Amino acid sequence: MKEALLLCLLGLCGSVQAQQPSKTGNAYTSAYAKGSWSVGVHAGYSKGLILENNSTAQLYAGYFIANRLLLGLGASGSQEWFRLVRSQTYTVGPMARYQLSRTRFSPFLTASYQFGGRSLSGSESQTMTSVVNTTGGPLVITGTARIGGTGISRSVGIFSCGAGVSAGISSALRVDLALSYQQWLDQPLVQPQLGINYLIGKKY
Repeated sequence: MKEALLLCLLGLCGSVQAQQPSKTGNAYTSAYAKGSWSVGVHAGYSKGLILENNSTAQLYAGYFIANRLLLGLGASGSQEWFRLVRSQTYTVGPMARYQLSRTRFSPFLTASYQFGGRSLSGSESQTMTSVVNTTGGPLVITGTARIGGTGISRSVGIFSCGAGVSAGISSALRVDLALSYQQWLDQPLVQPQLGINYLIGKKY
């Protein structure tokens, strides 16, 4: 009888333990809950649209108005450069982020429209030589091209969106790998970005 009772108690304990939810599982599958907050930063590098190089950093902070749907405010700083010439853009505006799942590896979509200013500074001269064949023989043409300016600035409005995957490091900390699309001038800038975000407050 004692043996049977002991077996029943052991079975009951095992059943209770089996029914207890995994803290790790809850941390990932119940993230992005309505009522929680998130702050994050993304950064990337690519070829520029005007100048040779482009680096961009994006910051955001927002509130989950529904499970997986974040609305907030974003700010971006972008710089293009070629030798001594630099173009800098700083913008701020509303943003939205939607997580497609509440899992450890969660795909997401982002969108933002920001307003700000762009400035151009520095100058660079480059001498170019070309040879043109004519009926009288080859003709060598040499010219100097100058790019740049000082104190040139204007206001801008930039639409951006992106898609990526967020990987959970802990219940609050996640790493993002994303592809960002920015529409400025008449051309799109597509740039791979790496980021990190932190969840604050309610998680379940």
